Amino acid sequence: MATHLTEQEQQVLMPLEALLEGIRRRDRDAMMAQVMPEGGATIIRAGRVLHYSLRALIERPFLEGDADEQIYDPVILIDHDIAVIWASYKFFLNGALHHWGTDVVNLVCQGDGKWLIAGIADNSRT
Repeated sequence: MATHLTEQEQQVLMPLEALLEGIRRRDRDAMMAQVMPEGGATIIRAGRVLHYSLRALIERPFLEGDADEQIYDPVILIDHDIAVIWASYKFFLNGALHHWGTDVVNLVCQGDGKWLIAGIADNSRT
């Protein structure tokens, strides 16, 4: 996790970092614990706009091989109980760069203080 972030920004970033760790471990339960399942995911692949619920996105088959998505230089905006993360990413498959782009992640703070991902949009280039 980036060290230049405030404590609140680190709390907002934690669900995304945990989701990415779940992808690396192929742990759907860990991934689901970071999202509002009925939230939305809009991804752009090869010029096609695809939309899923977060549950459906997480339940899709994993790509064959070791997956590792790494984010860079996140910009985090927070207003009380809503937040957004804008971050460049690179997605590696079996150690080789597969695609890269930008993640835009919307989060909502729950009554217990836990941040959950309510929506994701990302694009990609190869």
